[in-house]
Amino acid sequence: MIKIIAIVIIIMFLSGIFYPIEAQGVRKPKSETTALYWSIGATAIPCAVSWLMRKTGERNEHIPLIIGVAIGPSTGHFYANQGWQAIKGISIRSGIGALGVLTTIIAAYGDGKAPAIIIGCITGATVIGSAVYDIFTAPSSVRKYNKSIDKTGNVYFIPKVDIKEESYGLSVVYCF
Repeated sequence: MIKIIAIVIIIMFLSGIFYPIEAQGVRKPKSETTALYWSIGATAIPCAVSWLMRKTGERNEHIPLIIGVAIGPSTGHFYANQGWQAIKGISIRSGIGALGVLTTIIAAYGDGKAPAIIIGCITGATVIGSAVYDIFTAPSSVRKYNKSIDKTGNVYFIPKVDIKEESYGLSVVYCF
């Protein structure tokens, strides 16, 4: 349960739901290269771990591979505070992947191996295509984020608590 809570909090930070408030109240532009590296690294590292687990005979070696392919390519979009773009990619890869596994299992136990191989190849290519698309569109998400912070001001709600005076409040700060 603690792992699930930690994963949810990390996703919330990466998706931009929580921002650390800086002294000047201004969000800084982000790097396109960093977004690309996040997407590539978060995909490649779990895939490599899965491969190493398989070589050493570990059980459940498919779990890091599934996480790497489903979530990894979207981390660049989370970095760029484009959480919905990331969630769309994760949903597409997870849904098509699950559908592919189910239909492949059904086809393998039904008419034979040929439909199972065809279905597996089609869904696998779709999942890989979606992953490649998310990896290489992460820099454009950063460009979109950087444009948005240039055009609009930022509104911050800052809680104020004074324990000695027993006063509480909420400050609204708008930065151009």
